[in-house]
Amino acid sequence: MKKTIVKPLVLAVPFLVAVIYFSSTTVGNATNQAASVVTTSHSDIPIHRDMTSLVNAATYVLVGKVEGVAGTRNFARDVQDSAKEDPENYVEGVDYKVKVSEVLKGEITEKEILVTETRSVRFGKNAPSTVSDQYVGLKEGEDYVFFAQKSETSGRFFNVGQPFFFALKNNQVELKSNEKQLADKFPIMKFEDFKTKMKNK
Repeated sequence: MKKTIVKPLVLAVPFLVAVIYFSSTTVGNATNQAASVVTTSHSDIPIHRDMTSLVNAATYVLVGKVEGVAGTRNFARDVQDSAKEDPENYVEGVDYKVKVSEVLKGEITEKEILVTETRSVRFGKNAPSTVSDQYVGLKEGEDYVFFAQKSETSGRFFNVGQPFFFALKNNQVELKSNEKQLADKFPIMKFEDFKTKMKNK
């Protein structure tokens, strides 16, 4: 049996207001076996199904190498004072240190930036954390192409929806997203062809 619980939250980024919901699936029954519950958090964010939509949504398109994790923080804000963290809920954002090697859209002067990805959600102080269905994770030492916005308050770079980033390896660009519907929309291609497609969107 599947149950869905909807929770509105005030977030620092990626959106001022977002709706995140839990989907709980109960496996088994009490008569012949122990029941187990699998819980996943879901977020309603924009899905870009073509290069035109993705490029138009992004203020910045950056190429960079992940140097490591800089830390984590709580995106959930107090409804009375957005400068403070939500005292009950926790939306974990992971900050990655990224060394910028190329700017494909936008103008920045920084050579090293912080890129933020939402990893998990917890509703209530004593509630268990659940991994976001949008979380992919960045690997240290790997190169990526990011389609991002920049927070005016923190200076960190964050997603414009899905996809957020592509892996760049051996001069090929590969989609990194849990949205299976995007796989055929953004096939693996050579980096130069990828940049040409961006320009000809």
